Amino acid sequence: MPDPNPPGVFVKELPSGVRTITGASTSVPAFLGYTKVFPADDPNVTPTPFDEAARKVPQKIGSWREFSARYSMEKIAKELAGTSDPVTAQTLDRCFPLAEAVYGFFANGGRTCYVVGFTSPGNAVSVPDLKGNVDDRTGLAGLETVPEVTMVAVPSLWDMTADATGDDAPPPDQDQGISRMAEVLKHCTAQRNRLAILDPPPDLTSGDVKTFAGKLASPDTDEAAFTTLYYPWITVPGVNATERIVPPCGHIAGVWARTDAERGIFKAPANQNLRGALTLETLLTDDEHGELNAKGVNCLRVFPDRGLLVWGARTRSTTR
Repeated sequence: MPDPNPPGVFVKELPSGVRTITGASTSVPAFLGYTKVFPADDPNVTPTPFDEAARKVPQKIGSWREFSARYSMEKIAKELAGTSDPVTAQTLDRCFPLAEAVYGFFANGGRTCYVVGFTSPGNAVSVPDLKGNVDDRTGLAGLETVPEVTMVAVPSLWDMTADATGDDAPPPDQDQGISRMAEVLKHCTAQRNRLAILDPPPDLTSGDVKTFAGKLASPDTDEAAFTTLYYPWITVPGVNATERIVPPCGHIAGVWARTDAERGIFKAPANQNLRGALTLETLLTDDEHGELNAKGVNCLRVFPDRGLLVWGARTRSTTR
């Protein structure tokens, strides 16, 4: 019998038990926000709209078309266009930050997201309600059952601090908003496999945002490592063809997912164009940008011949 190992150099690989270090994907967000239920939704529509119970638990969504059908966006838009009652109009309008976030996610390259709905858009969402119940799979607690989620955003957060009154909205209550942000951060920190994409209140100057950032968890805490903050808000064409100013979290989540898919998880989602946005609520100077960056705020910028860009990709942590 010939020698099975003739003269030469041979390598025999044996399992060592050592696992290759791999990065963590940041491509599947969960969005929490307001949605209105229509009892008369047609059950023959495909895909069928979710009922109230289904909207309160995490639902996997694979396209804007699916979200629009499942969450009755055409009916919401039609009812909003036909109402003259200011309270009803404000209540219906509160459904659009969630919709714009989901649309922005898919427009920027996202593929799959989860949605957790709050079905009384005219009412504030209390901190316990946002926290939810793990047994009922509601609120943030419901996301504990979905390990696939790697980002959490609440585009409706600032509306959640007060009931709809129909009056011109007063400046958002920052203390109430921060208390809800704290629940999002507790959730992400406890799960340790997902990041929070936070939005400051609307209508803030760059100086106001620096002050606001100082009210959040200290940059040297564990929670800061699971926190990202983006500024400013963006103007979008509107999923119902009505321009509106919305928080950027959904579009940012799409940029993160697109970067993962096109370049890999090792590539920071910065210096990336922002699709589906018309302009920024605030145009920043280089000096203002530098000051915000020092506070752990990721900025969106407009540059000549380059359009709208995501010009930052860091957590608020100074230690990791």
